Amino acid sequence: MKLLMGMGLVVCALAAMGCGHVERYILLQTDPPGAPAWVDEEYVGLTPVKYEFQHYGRRRIRVGPVREVLEEEPADTVAETPVTEDGQPVPPDDSGQLLFEATERMYVTEVPSYQVFPIDFFYEVLLPTKRVDRHEVTISLRPVSAWPAESGQEAAEALVEEADAFRQRALAPALESEE
Repeated sequence: MKLLMGMGLVVCALAAMGCGHVERYILLQTDPPGAPAWVDEEYVGLTPVKYEFQHYGRRRIRVGPVREVLEEEPADTVAETPVTEDGQPVPPDDSGQLLFEATERMYVTEVPSYQVFPIDFFYEVLLPTKRVDRHEVTISLRPVSAWPAESGQEAAEALVEEADAFRQRALAPALESEE
């Protein structure tokens, strides 16, 4: 009886200490690195970036666009990330030439077996170890296609001609069925 009571006290003491812990995060990487990233419309930084989360489920991940850096900071200075009044980092501005397009993806963080009730109680509270649930997401960014060398008016006319040709191909089966 005393042994059972002693074990109960040890379990309660461990639970009170909160020694169990599960660290959950998404490691977001892009090819090329350095793209601004948002998870569920929250700016998380430049890739590669580690985004910690508490709940499993669907996440909306958006990266880019990547622009050419206009001014380089001297190598001996450390750039500070500007923050807003509420402490959130300010996303990069839209200056510079666009190099890579923005990309958006839905990602589902699957629930591992040790995070299902009631097993999760032991991993979160009782076990004196730390578990890491790491999800890696790598997104390849598409380069922006170069603008045609022709003038804006010529490009617009070419686009109208291409649209007319497409319209004729799309309507051809309907026109043939009427005859």
